[in-house]
Amino acid sequence: MKYIVILIIVLLSCVSCFQDKGNYDYRPIDEIEITGIPEDIWIEKFTYIDTLKFTPEITSSLYEKGKEPYIYEWKLMGRTSETTDTTGKLLDFTIARTKDLNYPLIEKSGDYCGFFWVKDTLTGVQKKLDFYLRLRTAVSEGYMILCDEGGEARLDMISPVSETENEISRNIWKDNDLKIGKPIKLCFSYRLQGSNRLVRTEKGTWNMDGETLAVLPEGDMNLIFGIVLPMIPMQNQCFGMARDNRCDLMVLDNGDLYSRNPDDNGDVYGIQMNYTAESWGGETFKCAPWFGCPNGSYRLQSSVILYDQTNQCFREYLDNTSTWNYPQVLELSGGNVSFNVHTGKELLYMECTKDNFTFAVCSDEFGKQYIYGIEHVNGGKNLPRYYMELKRNENDKILKYAFAPENRYLFYLTDQNVVYQYDLEDPSTPAKQVLSFPGENVKVLKFNKLVGSIAYPDWQREREKMLIVGSNRLDAPESECGVVRLYETPKLMGDLVLKEEWMRFGKIVDIVYRESGK
Repeated sequence: MKYIVILIIVLLSCVSCFQDKGNYDYRPIDEIEITGIPEDIWIEKFTYIDTLKFTPEITSSLYEKGKEPYIYEWKLMGRTSETTDTTGKLLDFTIARTKDLNYPLIEKSGDYCGFFWVKDTLTGVQKKLDFYLRLRTAVSEGYMILCDEGGEARLDMISPVSETENEISRNIWKDNDLKIGKPIKLCFSYRLQGSNRLVRTEKGTWNMDGETLAVLPEGDMNLIFGIVLPMIPMQNQCFGMARDNRCDLMVLDNGDLYSRNPDDNGDVYGIQMNYTAESWGGETFKCAPWFGCPNGSYRLQSSVILYDQTNQCFREYLDNTSTWNYPQVLELSGGNVSFNVHTGKELLYMECTKDNFTFAVCSDEFGKQYIYGIEHVNGGKNLPRYYMELKRNENDKILKYAFAPENRYLFYLTDQNVVYQYDLEDPSTPAKQVLSFPGENVKVLKFNKLVGSIAYPDWQREREKMLIVGSNRLDAPESECGVVRLYETPKLMGDLVLKEEWMRFGKIVDIVYRESGK
């Protein structure tokens, strides 16, 4: 016990005699805060017109205001820009090295990521703030309106600036050197790495310039086909995200189907694809000029639905990491209705909706019309959900169809310039007349569906639920007879409400929405 007590006394003595002889230099860390730059919204500007201006407020926990030893750097780079050149050297995206930014925008239209760095030159502490910029031109986003003026194609445009303001452009091609003849249709397919903006006329098909929408000789679609054609008589073009790849499909006037995958075989359309599964390279079928492709099918791993007019059946294009596939007969599983994919009917129209359905209208030999509804679910499965006869006035000659993107409505246009609405959830009730356009010739009836990957504001998302009607007044000159209207389509078959109306366009042939991006 005595020895334990002695040991404790010695230890306490050592602790009491211990002195800290370390030499420490404590420096406070500069905590930098930046305000005055929006971080969580897309800043929208017009390139070649607007100036990007920021006056950030910077606070320091270490220095007096005005005496901070800071340097600054602003960078701006496209969302899909390469970060190195062909030699592997890092590219410099710096646009300013001042605290306040006053930068005249000269970049091409598109989506950009911005960065603001503040660096303390004494301590090396850095602070970075990100922002997001969407650059537009008057023609980089909006309703492209294809018109016919004296037998020559003309392009007008409605570009939404805000919920209440729109930029109107008329006769965009008036100074275009290349005359492309009588217009037939427009097509736009969005792709982040490069979209297609196609115009078809009596003389061929061109991909319009992404920056100006000009029609140039180098945009001739003949240049990106693996075969030589006198011209590309394009019926329809579809960009479908399917399984592991991105497939881009085109149907020609004669029903031939071509495919390309820009991530695989570049920009060239490959060999003809409309062969039957049983006879690859032999028997062909006539492909209908419409596609069924779910919204965001890269998540659903779903195929693109086609229709075989020759054998009167639904087919699917399985984009299984290869562009050398052929369309197989569509496989159905589950569902709450039953129908045969070999319909024995002629396809009149087909389109997909926002909630991953494909709807089709077919006609039998007696002129009766039937609606098919197929749901796309995860795992690439296709479920039959709707099958019914369209209850309509048998004397009506239907010219156009449009399925609402969310509500289960079918709208159709007759040759009397009257629009009817049919409720797919109440198939026993005949379609009802909802719009009439006396003194006008209606040419366009459709909905504009927006891709989900773009952060559109709520008011713009609401517009994709509105029915688009494009017509030509019979009492106005050809150069200004076109009228574009947007109608709200309430639930429970409520009356359509006119929300927007624009006038004095050329003689309307087609209307397609060009989304922001490349």
